[in-house]
Amino acid sequence: MKQPESRGLWLYLRRLFLEPRSTLEGDRRKEFILNVILVVGLALLVFFDVCVLCDSLAEADYRGMSSVVFLIPVLAMAVLLALSRAGYFMWSAYFILAIFCGIIFYSARTWGMDLPAVLLGYALVVSASSILVSTRFGVIMACAGIFVLAYFGYQEIQGQILPDHYWKSRALRVDNVIEYSAMLVYLALISALSNSEIDKSLKRARRSEAELKQERDNLEITVEERTRELRHNQAERLLEQAQFAELGQLAGGYVHDLVNPLTALALNMGRLKDEVLGQAPEALQSALNAGKRMENLLVTLRKQMRSDQCLEKFSLNQELKDAAQLLDYMARAAGVELRLDLPAQDFEYYGSACRFHQIASNLIVNAIESYAGQNAGAEAAPEVVISLGVDGGKVKLAVADRGSGIATPDLDKIFKPFFSTKPGRGSGIGLPTVKVIVEKDFGGSIAVLSRPGQEGTKFMVEFPARANG
Repeated sequence: MKQPESRGLWLYLRRLFLEPRSTLEGDRRKEFILNVILVVGLALLVFFDVCVLCDSLAEADYRGMSSVVFLIPVLAMAVLLALSRAGYFMWSAYFILAIFCGIIFYSARTWGMDLPAVLLGYALVVSASSILVSTRFGVIMACAGIFVLAYFGYQEIQGQILPDHYWKSRALRVDNVIEYSAMLVYLALISALSNSEIDKSLKRARRSEAELKQERDNLEITVEERTRELRHNQAERLLEQAQFAELGQLAGGYVHDLVNPLTALALNMGRLKDEVLGQAPEALQSALNAGKRMENLLVTLRKQMRSDQCLEKFSLNQELKDAAQLLDYMARAAGVELRLDLPAQDFEYYGSACRFHQIASNLIVNAIESYAGQNAGAEAAPEVVISLGVDGGKVKLAVADRGSGIATPDLDKIFKPFFSTKPGRGSGIGLPTVKVIVEKDFGGSIAVLSRPGQEGTKFMVEFPARANG
């Protein structure tokens, strides 16, 4: 029970005399050190006053400072401690430094500048000035002290000041050793307190820096995730825009290809009504074929307009056929032949059929448009070759043309959004959309080989074969 009581008493005394009341960290450190200096200094002054009183009573020829006079700095130290606890710790710091300087200069003038207590005391003043006020103030105090002590020394050498050197002929006594030791301990205590408070400040600074770094890293991660999310959303919007841009571009072809089957359907249904029964099956078959053709066109159109990513089993061969059928009118209008080079065995793939359809249709459109502006009398017939193969667990899709090709400096730019080699005609979002789909949805890669004026351009898509989920 005694230990908690003593600890409680210590905490009470600490709060009463030492605990800083300033709010700023730097001021709290200075105030705490000042309070320790005042409390310990007050105790030392009381001790020195007792020593002075004992010496004056024990020695008949005592010529030191009167114990009554020594009470003045003791009382001053008590007043300064009260001033510091009242919140005026900086005023208290300046006053205590002034009191110390007054005692030191008085002692130097009276008993000589080489008095050990004078030298130790001034070292204490310089150290306390740097800690309690600032380093610059400590340098100023050191320079001022050097000037004053040098002046007293010069005056003493010239014989203009005659200090009382009786202490030099007196043998060293135990109380002198205690006094000097106490002053050294006081000086060491001030330095230790300053270093301790600085270490605490550094630890707090390092901890704050670590926390700030952690917050910064978390913020960077959040920003990176948010940026990735925004880029993903932007890619999705670009994809939708690309779909509608392509749909608008091909709308005329869709109407043309839908009108012909509808006309054929109407004519053949009329023949069913007017012609003889023996010719009816032929007309009916023709009408059914026209309806089937129209159905296929509408199904392909729906795939082109879909933006979902539902995963299912689908035929790569059939999707390429559908894409070629969808773009057949555009190709014929440009005088380009679409040629499919597909494996005999149909390959089933598990994934997003509409996404694969978008890859194929974008690359085919890009290949058809590569012939724009080319001379009709060119040696090589305008054609686009769509080939598909499965090799070593990899699906390989290639779309090649013999068009104008892509300039070498532009090969590194064609997959960047809004860059187009067809000013005024291209949107610059088709190939970037293909790249995003290939890499994100199929886990594959896309490459391009182009030699302008020679072999045209070939886009090569490769991704892992996947027959099931």
